[in-house]
Amino acid sequence: RTVRLVTGSGDLDLDGDVQASSMVCHTLSGDIRGEAKGQEMEFHTTSGDVELSVTAEKADFNVISGDLSLKGTAGHMKVVSVSGDVEASVDGEDMSVSTTSGDVKLTGSMEHVDVHCVSGDLRLRMKIREIEVGSASGEIELQLSAAQEAESVTAQSRSGDVFICLAP
Repeated sequence: RTVRLVTGSGDLDLDGDVQASSMVCHTLSGDIRGEAKGQEMEFHTTSGDVELSVTAEKADFNVISGDLSLKGTAGHMKVVSVSGDVEASVDGEDMSVSTTSGDVKLTGSMEHVDVHCVSGDLRLRMKIREIEVGSASGEIELQLSAAQEAESVTAQSRSGDVFICLAP
């Protein structure tokens, strides 16, 4: 089943157990919140917040101006945010996050994580195998599980401190 939800200034509330093989949700100035399950999912908002619990094979999020709060599992997750904070507690295979202005806070377990931010702090507390993070202007704080050996850790900041901590 394919689900496509579009609204101009109204909110999209996904209540209950919304399931679809393909789902696209798009708002201009409304919020998107609730719970969604499916194979491929896309969520877009021009000026609104997104607060979702997601279970998907592939999930893409595009937020121009607004905060993004996620939890759940996804095989492949991509987040693009222009102005707003990104907070996610997710498990899966790989995650890509790109922000222009806003802080990023990630927790959970992923095989590969790639996070890049122009202006904002990055805080990651994750179990990972490979991670690449970068910030042009902001702090980077990585708290990695000492029990799990990360194969590759890359952290770069042009103007900001970098902290790496191995937690038990």
